Amino acid sequence: MIRTIKILAITFIILLGINTKTNAQQLVQDVLKGGVNDAEILATDYLSPFGKAFGSVLNQGWYNTAKPHHFPFVDLTLYWNWAMIPSADKSFTIPSFQNLQPQIPSVTTSPTIAGSGAGTPMNLFAPNPLNPGHDTNIAKFNLPAGLGVSMMSLPIPQLTIGLVKGTDLSIRYLPTLNIPGSIDAKASIWGVGIKHEITQYMKFVDKAPIDISIQGAYSQFKSELGLNMQPQASAIPTNADYTTQKLQFAVTAYTINLLVSKKLLMFTFYGSAGYQHSSSTMSFVGNYPITTINNSGQLAITDLKDPIKVDLSGVNGLKANLGIRYTMLIFTLHADYTFATYPGISAGIGINIDKN
Repeated sequence: MIRTIKILAITFIILLGINTKTNAQQLVQDVLKGGVNDAEILATDYLSPFGKAFGSVLNQGWYNTAKPHHFPFVDLTLYWNWAMIPSADKSFTIPSFQNLQPQIPSVTTSPTIAGSGAGTPMNLFAPNPLNPGHDTNIAKFNLPAGLGVSMMSLPIPQLTIGLVKGTDLSIRYLPTLNIPGSIDAKASIWGVGIKHEITQYMKFVDKAPIDISIQGAYSQFKSELGLNMQPQASAIPTNADYTTQKLQFAVTAYTINLLVSKKLLMFTFYGSAGYQHSSSTMSFVGNYPITTINNSGQLAITDLKDPIKVDLSGVNGLKANLGIRYTMLIFTLHADYTFATYPGISAGIGINIDKN
């Protein structure tokens, strides 16, 4: 179980592309260069596919049959879920920033975190007290580069318990894991789902060789990465404490589905139609130094405290799913495909204990 938790946390960090503090700080520094207002706009546009993909991943893999367990039998399955990021979300149109302007005005797009290639070259301007009304170009830099993250994945262990009257209770839980050292990260996940067979209320299909259930689930994922972004050496410093810097990411997701399955010998064919919703937030916590111009016209450090908390849009809408499960004694293997704005794949291996 601990090994699974480590895989979970490390997978998240690697897929975010910040497997070291150096890379994370470069990302944060690039986002914050234009100040708080520009940073919030940039962070939302750049990270939006990441929030959508992660919400889609959490809404996958809650079932591999419509048939609930008999009381009090159980199923323990390790799901591995993937969400594929569409091409349309691999770049964004550069908005009108307050302090940033493209070095080449004709360039109007830049890669998101899911895209590839270098970010668009920008000029950073700051008000100059010695020349009111005329901003000074104090730096040239590129927007964050695309990391080529075309797919997001996450391993999730899940325990399902059969209750009474054709009802299953599913639980996902991974306690917070601290990963010290160069990564300095932590991650946790929990979720709960309910599946209830409705075939028993449908007299016209009660004897039919299929199972029909309604299923709903809610889950949360939280992670945190420690940072240590220091001020520019050539600028006048402050006495701020930069040891409290953290990059925090949180996702909530829920889904409701109508399930249908049919068992033939050792194979179970299943499908679903339903609705999913997710939302996520990305927060920069702590003090962060950015370079500005002081009243004397010198480069100076201005400290931003808890500068950013952005809401990243989720994938909200209808979805459908088709899959197959193979059972041998008490062991199961399954795989399915989800049709949605962010298509998904779920595969897993489990131990299924039931009376038939």
